[in-house]
Amino acid sequence: MPSRRAADSTTLTIQELQAAYLAHFDLGPGYPQLPVSSYARSIYLDDALEDLSLRFAPFWTPHKQQRVAHDLEHSVASFLDLPSSKYASMHSTFSGSIALDRIISAVQRLARNRKLTGLRVIGTTPCIDIMDLFLAERIDISRVYARSQANGQFGSLDADRILQLLAEAEADSDTTQTVLLLSSPENPTGAVWASDQLATLALRCKEASAVLIVDHCFVVAGIHDVSVPRIWDHAPSGLNWCAVWDTGKTFGLNEDKLGILISGSEIISDNIRDSMAVLQFDVARRQKLFFAELLRQADYHDHIGSLRSICRTNLETLTHQIDRNSVCSVVVPSAGTLALIDVSQTGVSDEVLRVALLKAQIGVVAGNVFFHDDWCPTNYLRIALARDPEHFAKAIERMCSVIQTVGGKAK
Repeated sequence: MPSRRAADSTTLTIQELQAAYLAHFDLGPGYPQLPVSSYARSIYLDDALEDLSLRFAPFWTPHKQQRVAHDLEHSVASFLDLPSSKYASMHSTFSGSIALDRIISAVQRLARNRKLTGLRVIGTTPCIDIMDLFLAERIDISRVYARSQANGQFGSLDADRILQLLAEAEADSDTTQTVLLLSSPENPTGAVWASDQLATLALRCKEASAVLIVDHCFVVAGIHDVSVPRIWDHAPSGLNWCAVWDTGKTFGLNEDKLGILISGSEIISDNIRDSMAVLQFDVARRQKLFFAELLRQADYHDHIGSLRSICRTNLETLTHQIDRNSVCSVVVPSAGTLALIDVSQTGVSDEVLRVALLKAQIGVVAGNVFFHDDWCPTNYLRIALARDPEHFAKAIERMCSVIQTVGGKAK
């Protein structure tokens, strides 16, 4: 099913780039834009790590190369509270987006090995547009979306609808590989799949021979505590599943990041390995050394707690300013570092407001880019919360003023 976004919309990435290059108050990208801690700076300047990253044989050996990969895996697993018994393998790549792309390629390999003719991907809408854009590039993939408006409530994840779509897809399982593609916490709504929902969907995927892919990029980053349900705690034995985690959503290091792929079965692991080999030789050794040490130190310094505190402070600021100005309303997220504001009261579309705000040096994202079927509201703006609180407060005050002005002219 082709995406039906508003005709004047741009992709999320283009909007985020526009915000980065044109806005003094950049509330576009979901990556934190916060002062880098002293311990992170010290790792950047660590001569020992730099020296190790540039060594070759005879000093450097296969055993040391394996040790670097093992240390990174151990640090990631510890940081995410991921027991070794709960997954089959872990791979690293350059970003979460690339990780998702490689997983889709891996599942296509799996389908070809099974003599199946294509993929049917079930996703949710609204959801990050990267997923839909990746799928649209491949001609042998059909896609269908469950609308997150259970019981008429915007942003409410609809497990019953997904179960219905899985049942419909099972009828074609002799020719088509089914894939369920979920995010938790969700981007942009901040919704979270509950433990019982995730367990039910995982079990149904196993029964339907479907592959379950879960984007967990915000799982430890945001206003929530660390108890967001993770797929590795709820996947039944024998399910082919994979999860993605992007360090960039938790650590704002100006695109210095890794995408982590966690495989739940040997079958998925083998296909991901082959898929990764097409795209890259390996992540730079320096990146592995750096992030292994960063994750260890971040745990000691409670980076997650500090990020949570900042995001909660900024969410309170956003809610207070919006309530005081009465120009729109906040869709309060359950988790993550993002929030939506509903601008329907203004009578102006999200894209018109985004452009007006950009001219006023404020970067936000028009919400229509997150919708992937005929249901495409144009009354939401996405706001990033992981920003310096003082800077954020000034941005929101100016944002409300611009929205009031533009909305007043429209009326």
